[in-house]
Amino acid sequence: MRILHIITSLETGGAQGVLLELSRQMKKLGHQQTIISMKPGGELGKLFHDLTIPLYELDFSPINFGKAVKACNQIISRFHPDIIQSTLYHADFLTLVLRYNHKVKVFWGIHHSFEENHANRLKKTTKAIVKINAMMSKKVPNKIICCSQSALQSHKKIGFDPAKLVFIPNGIDGDKFKPNPQAKNQLREELGLHPNTPIIGYLARLHPQKDHPLFFKAANRLLDQTDDVHFILAGNHITEEFLAFRSYLDNPVKNTHFHLLGRRADSHLITAGLDIATLTASGDEAFPLTILEAMACGTPCVSTDVGDVRTMIGNTGIVVPVGDPEALAQAWWKMLNASDEERIHIGERSRKKVLASYTSERMAARFLEEYSD
Repeated sequence: MRILHIITSLETGGAQGVLLELSRQMKKLGHQQTIISMKPGGELGKLFHDLTIPLYELDFSPINFGKAVKACNQIISRFHPDIIQSTLYHADFLTLVLRYNHKVKVFWGIHHSFEENHANRLKKTTKAIVKINAMMSKKVPNKIICCSQSALQSHKKIGFDPAKLVFIPNGIDGDKFKPNPQAKNQLREELGLHPNTPIIGYLARLHPQKDHPLFFKAANRLLDQTDDVHFILAGNHITEEFLAFRSYLDNPVKNTHFHLLGRRADSHLITAGLDIATLTASGDEAFPLTILEAMACGTPCVSTDVGDVRTMIGNTGIVVPVGDPEALAQAWWKMLNASDEERIHIGERSRKKVLASYTSERMAARFLEEYSD
């Protein structure tokens, strides 16, 4: 099968990570692929090049839109895809234009829940595109693949064709994200901490929906109970130089308990080295990869109640209300004080659940089922 992937950008993000895993699995299965990014210069571009999958980074800025569409049409004409798989709203929208010149099966990819309340932080132009996509959803795509039930239901509510909405959960590489006892020692050695120091970690890019302020509020509450805990944050722009963090790092005593690592290529080792992995997002999440990755590493999770997190975690972690620092701090405290035996059981159940339901192999197989339907 010949599959053309179109994605809004290759900047670091959950949807991009899913596309990388999907492409890797499709390549293993012998399917030919080409990838078009609507924005040049994404950090993940190199990883796609490493897979030796043809990648075209076009510039779909307003001034270059017509030129980029022409280039896109030329790529499609040369590649002759059986399937066009778009990912994220702008890429889905682009297929409305491309369908006039190419008779190809089109599959849209939706990767976050559409919040109609204050939690929705989409730009006005993006919201307009979502409305257009909803109106055209009966005519253009063969199927609309949603990475979570929350994404499916929220888009059904705003007018996307319910007959075409399909749920395929995200999948991760269970061979990469796995328990690693050495990672705990390596992480603490890097940070200059005692080998037994408990560490709570949050791996997420700097973005309002990730609600880093909630993380710091809860962390300060926990530090009022105990000073025997440290916190790490990693992701794009997660550095002390960023003005957004300076207001949270103004206590000389507590400051020493926070470690801002920026973007890291060894997230699998960091995740495996944590005592607790956490997510403090306030909305727009669907099926967060960081939770899956932590579960695969056997790392207990504490998360706010967003997207499909409650279903993902089940009885392997703790889910707390959105925006409640006290509940978050108490959940961390409870997990830190769990017995060694209980934490081992949590880790085993977590990894077993991921390997049974949320691997990249299972995800690719489900995509192929929909393509062949």
